[in-house]
Amino acid sequence: MLTLLLAWKRPGSGLLIGLLALHSAWMMRWSIFIGGQEVPKTGAGYYSYSLPLGPEGLMGIVGTAGLCVFLFVLITTLLPLDRLAAGSTDKAGA
Repeated sequence: MLTLLLAWKRPGSGLLIGLLALHSAWMMRWSIFIGGQEVPKTGAGYYSYSLPLGPEGLMGIVGTAGLCVFLFVLITTLLPLDRLAAGSTDKAGA
């Protein structure tokens, strides 16, 4: 809801809106899959989950996020997006 409101009020904040949307999707995924595994189908009890710190846990999440940030920086640095956008507006006006 916050993402939609921000997109409507401030149309120039695309990166912030994208990051909020990614965070919302990640939190929904986390609550469905991890939260759903805590309540068993068979058997009594409640299985608690703690996030490990190794490559299968927090370090894996941080590494994946770091890779995404690196790829974003690499792609936006190498691709001439500002020149492509400027060229398309020049052609549209002609």
